[in-house]
Amino acid sequence: MSQLFLYVLLQIRLCTSIPSVTGCECVVFSTTFGKEKGTFKSPDFPKPYPPNIDCLLYTFVGSTDEIVQLTFQEFDVKKSQSEKFYCASNMKY
Repeated sequence: MSQLFLYVLLQIRLCTSIPSVTGCECVVFSTTFGKEKGTFKSPDFPKPYPPNIDCLLYTFVGSTDEIVQLTFQEFDVKKSQSEKFYCASNMKY
């Protein structure tokens, strides 16, 4: 299994294991199985996130013999108001 894929999977698990805050929305993006390529963006990109979005969950699916590779042209994570639940602090660049 690719180290990048494993890392992304762990980060998604880490970020989705954060307890949700009442009144916050979780946006779920899901790809269509069988696509070789695709693009995804944050909601309303390049505008700032809508209010009260506490998490974004992206799911990418491949066959057992495929590797899911993500290439970011832009990546920025705003610090959480609650320092306790800041996913970017666990990321490696």
